[in-house]
Amino acid sequence: NWFEPYGMRALIQMQTGDYAQSEASFQKALAINTNASDLKHNYAFLLCKMSRPEQAMKLFGAALADPAYGQRAKTWAEQGRCQLANGQNTEAETSFMRAYELDAGNAATGYNLAKLLFQRDELSRAQFYARRVNNGERASAESLWLGIKIERSLGTRDAQSQLEAQLRKRFPQSPESIALERGAFNE
Repeated sequence: NWFEPYGMRALIQMQTGDYAQSEASFQKALAINTNASDLKHNYAFLLCKMSRPEQAMKLFGAALADPAYGQRAKTWAEQGRCQLANGQNTEAETSFMRAYELDAGNAATGYNLAKLLFQRDELSRAQFYARRVNNGERASAESLWLGIKIERSLGTRDAQSQLEAQLRKRFPQSPESIALERGAFNE
């Protein structure tokens, strides 16, 4: 009657790519405890990986509806990634914004917001989120490269040069650094 071992088994099965068995384990765990919001989040993640976003959204929503659930920022962000993967950019932005409101320090959420806004040519807003990520310790080659492209589009050469120097120094062998050396800003 313990749902936790089924949930753990489901995660292991998902990691090994056995999605059918993982789904069966999640279903068994949720049959034992229908209120386990962490399980709903993880099962939704699996459903998104299985290209079943409608079902995933229902489970993400069920987890978020639980007033006792303490991982809302994580679920909003994962819902946003699922929406993004399924071409629902407007919905993804809303989800990422909710995640950001709950955890402004999450670099992945900030990066995803900056990327979405950059794609929509909302450069000043994209710059805000990219700078928050790149000024912290969790900057990545991807976030620095995005920041460079944003600053370049805005014409802020000093900021662009600073980000370029960081990218070259911290991630010299990254695909982003190689793209910078080639001047491949629009690829």
